[in-house]
Amino acid sequence: MGISIAAIRVLRPVVQPLVQTYQRPRSSRRRSNNKKQPVRLHHKGADRRLQKQLFSMTMDRATALRLVEGLRELEPGRPENWYWEKAIDDLIRDRRR
Repeated sequence: MGISIAAIRVLRPVVQPLVQTYQRPRSSRRRSNNKKQPVRLHHKGADRRLQKQLFSMTMDRATALRLVEGLRELEPGRPENWYWEKAIDDLIRDRRR
């Protein structure tokens, strides 16, 4: 090693402020996707009784809607109530395990 401890102690005050104050240029900063999406209270076309049942089972409307949206992607073209009934049935099945 060609550098001594004394040289490191001398160089540290010079190097440290440069590291602490450096920021990436604005164009290369990542945008935050932490913005919350609006959650609809009820979905048009679905039976409100099914919606209330699923909402009460998940205790979170966003989770319930995410389950239904996932089923819509897997099984396109089904009636709206089918997605809600399937999400409820899947939850009941998974909780039995």
